[in-house]
Amino acid sequence: MNVKKLFLMMAAVSGALALCQCSSEAPPPPGTVRMVDQQAIALMQEARAKEARNDLSGAIKKYRRVVEKHPLSREAPQARFRMAELYEARKEPAEAFDQYQKLIDRHPDSPLYRQAMSRQKEMAFGAASGALTNRVLWMFDVRMDPTNVTEWLKHVRDNAPYAPTAPQAMNVLGNYLAARGRMKEAIEAYQNLVDNYPNSPLAPTAQLQIATLYRQAAADGDRNHVNVARAQEAYEDYLQRYPNSARAGAARADLAAMKRELVAQQLEVAEYYLTKMKDADAAVFCYQEVASKGSINPAAAARAKARLTPPENFRRYSQSFCDLLSNLFRKSATNSNSTLLVVNKVSAGGFVWQDAVKTFGNAAMDGGKADISKAVLRMESLAGAMYMGQPMQKCGKFLFAKRQSMEFIT
Repeated sequence: MNVKKLFLMMAAVSGALALCQCSSEAPPPPGTVRMVDQQAIALMQEARAKEARNDLSGAIKKYRRVVEKHPLSREAPQARFRMAELYEARKEPAEAFDQYQKLIDRHPDSPLYRQAMSRQKEMAFGAASGALTNRVLWMFDVRMDPTNVTEWLKHVRDNAPYAPTAPQAMNVLGNYLAARGRMKEAIEAYQNLVDNYPNSPLAPTAQLQIATLYRQAAADGDRNHVNVARAQEAYEDYLQRYPNSARAGAARADLAAMKRELVAQQLEVAEYYLTKMKDADAAVFCYQEVASKGSINPAAAARAKARLTPPENFRRYSQSFCDLLSNLFRKSATNSNSTLLVVNKVSAGGFVWQDAVKTFGNAAMDGGKADISKAVLRMESLAGAMYMGQPMQKCGKFLFAKRQSMEFIT
């Protein structure tokens, strides 16, 4: 009975050993190694012999057999590291980086762990700068694919997220993407640095880079209000976080420029409402906003105030409206108090009369006097344009002509 149990135990051990020799690329438990693996040692010797004969392809094949057939051996991380070095020598950086990454993932306790991360950093930074190239067709050296560069730099960050290399990688990535016009992705990289590594010496520069990219987008033809507003916000964040930095003075000047640009854009919106949309009410609202920001953009505020100031002969035309509307109110049997209110508002000049004119036009419509309503509202629109500095002669002729036609209609 004891002999039978002994036999079963020996069979189980033999089966376990056989399984250990099976091919597997699945990562072993971290730090797990076999004390001695004669087959792995023999393969390493064969690989080194091929290297000595300058047979790099043959050596790589032997090293690959070590990591695939003997992943738990002591030789596995050595074979993987040496395989990566040979790929580098053959100018196949993508394969090399991949082998370094597998060593990092599967052998964190290996003495080669830190060396692998160091090589990855050097490769990623070199690829971003253009110093590292990829050989194509055995003779042409070309720059690395941007997708590889981006992924590599993110690996450098993620492999050691609390090391100084992490913010360095994000800074390099931001610079790399910005140089290629990929503004959104560059801003994301800089923002990652600022948010996750605020105490890094690279964080202030990254925050300024965010503001600069938004400002460049606004200056390079895309004068989107959002880009200008975000540039302003980025400059404000910089000054809040780093008020005593060496570049704080320049940042304040840039912030003031962004604020001026925002006010200038508001003025453009007001002009658009006035000249394109013919919406005097919306134009007035925008002009008033701009006029209140003289301390930020004096020139734009002065232009807005000029728009809001009625021409000298506007009161003469207002009096014409006064007479015309009084006549219309009398003929349409409208309440005399309302007539007086309209007369007073029109006589005062400015935009205070517009609401009254609209009210009368709508009331005339409700009373079945559609022709009167349309004419009054049309006159209100043209008078608004006249008030905002549009050509006076054209509006004046229209008003006096309409005075007679309105009398005829009523």
